[in-house]
Amino acid sequence: MVTYTQRINKSACIIRYRKDGNEYASVKPDLSIDQSGKPVLQISEFEAYTSDANGNPTMKLKGSVDIYLYNQANGADSIRIQSKSLIFAVAYPK
Repeated sequence: MVTYTQRINKSACIIRYRKDGNEYASVKPDLSIDQSGKPVLQISEFEAYTSDANGNPTMKLKGSVDIYLYNQANGADSIRIQSKSLIFAVAYPK
């Protein structure tokens, strides 16, 4: 049986990161905990940007991030990521 716990916060996203053979994610391994208390990523501006390597259009996003990435094998091990001036681009299909 598979059980899914939905993140209630509509602006929440899950960020995954691999380092030294460990997988970190912006959610704790214990999915029974309500982890929707605050947004982890807030977008304040967006604008059209250049095309990616495959010719897909992209958008440049500006905002802030304040999250912990938790080791999925050891919830006590975490990495904090915080920036009030985050800038990144995302591609989307034509």
